[in-house]
Amino acid sequence: MSSFLKVAGYGLIGDDRKKGPFRQVIFEDKETGKSAELLVYKQERPSIWDDIEKLEKGCQVPPYKGSIVCYKFFDLVILGDETPEQVYEMQKSKLKIERISYDEAEKIQKNSKGFITDLTNPGAIEIGWGTIDKKAQMIKFRHYKGMGLFSWSIWYKIEH
Repeated sequence: MSSFLKVAGYGLIGDDRKKGPFRQVIFEDKETGKSAELLVYKQERPSIWDDIEKLEKGCQVPPYKGSIVCYKFFDLVILGDETPEQVYEMQKSKLKIERISYDEAEKIQKNSKGFITDLTNPGAIEIGWGTIDKKAQMIKFRHYKGMGLFSWSIWYKIEH
């Protein structure tokens, strides 16, 4: 299902040796309020690149037809007729996933304020002192930053 996405933020200009200049763009679904990041390469998406330059100058740009979908534990920006598989393949080199042993995951989990795995129900969080399901393949930890603020770690692939 497609809806309309607006540019909610942008930043991070970098240069990839193979693909050239890129920048981070945050898109927001106008209906659900859900947001996700997309790395936009100038040579792959010149029209979006131009729109970001217009936004930097204070101009308005129309919303994009697309949606934000969860695929392989990541919220992905799907524009036009793209499939989640296509977008994941294009973006996976920039998605942060590190490998961790089950024992390491248990140690980190003991000092966390909660965690989620690929088996956790959407919208739920596991309690920090609970046990990690041995069938879980992916895990993300929540930590207390202070002053009532929490942050999430990157995703870790659990090596069994």
